[in-house]
Amino acid sequence: MNRHTRTVVASLFALSTFAGSAQARSVSAFSGKPTNPADATCFSEWYGTLTNNCSGTRVLEFPLPIDTSGSYWGYVNAYGATSANNVGCQVFGLDKGVSLVWGGSIIYLPTFGASAGIELGRAYAPDLGTLNIACWVNQGGRVNSVSWGL
Repeated sequence: MNRHTRTVVASLFALSTFAGSAQARSVSAFSGKPTNPADATCFSEWYGTLTNNCSGTRVLEFPLPIDTSGSYWGYVNAYGATSANNVGCQVFGLDKGVSLVWGGSIIYLPTFGASAGIELGRAYAPDLGTLNIACWVNQGGRVNSVSWGL
């Protein structure tokens, strides 16, 4: 085997070893949408983040792509200046018939005045099912990004 062939073989081996091994994915909040279409005008976008500008609490939902069934963790980065601007989120999985739901409780921001992470725990997503994160966003609250993985 010449040097060029060995390099190609080594490169193919490395690609096959590491391809598809990503353990986490992230998207900006702008990929989500309000569960109530009438609330779309309540949210303003700024560098991919979404802020609730209406009074009361509005719900954003994020459908999350998955490649296989499993127990997925969820994480949201959000901001609330005070507890009046709180953000609470929940990760959940659904079967293809939307008859079974797996997930935990709604978890709220642990601190205020700076962007903070909300660790949502895990939810099972079956084959041909879906994984989602829903966030309840009070007036002035902001969702920055959403992350998930196995």
